[in-house]
Amino acid sequence: MIKSLISLLLILITFCGFSQSDKGKIREIEIKSYQIESNLGKRIKTNKFVIDSAQIKSDKYQNKLSAEIKFKESGNKLTANIYFDADKIILIKIKEPSPYFKTYEDAEKQSEFYFDIGKSIDKKVRIKIPSVLHGVGMPNNLDKEFGYNQDLTTEYLMKLTEKIIKITTE
Repeated sequence: MIKSLISLLLILITFCGFSQSDKGKIREIEIKSYQIESNLGKRIKTNKFVIDSAQIKSDKYQNKLSAEIKFKESGNKLTANIYFDADKIILIKIKEPSPYFKTYEDAEKQSEFYFDIGKSIDKKVRIKIPSVLHGVGMPNNLDKEFGYNQDLTTEYLMKLTEKIIKITTE
């Protein structure tokens, strides 16, 4: 009985320890991206190009790549911010404004991808509810109700940003 309790305790300590270090690493990445954003410096390069059916305008800075993405057919617009540390990706932030709440800046879907030494360690997808709807019951499928493009999956967004990085850094 005591051995099984000790084993269970050791397992919990092990897993909780890893999750704490991941949270700490994610916090470090967020702080680093804030520092990069605060000290952008001069724009190094601006590109305009097309990938699939998306028109892209990108601005390259020392440790950041910013891209405005517009899909021709659907009319969807995305903003991608990609942060680097020592030429390695540390964070990708993609924002998709809600087409149904165009006058509200806080109505958007945010996808965030965290990296450590070039390896993905976490991803988060958040939907920011328009301020006019605070305190109101929310539907089950926010993507559909707020008009977000359901074809823009996290896998597709990762592939798209990889192509943008490749074209912009050539």
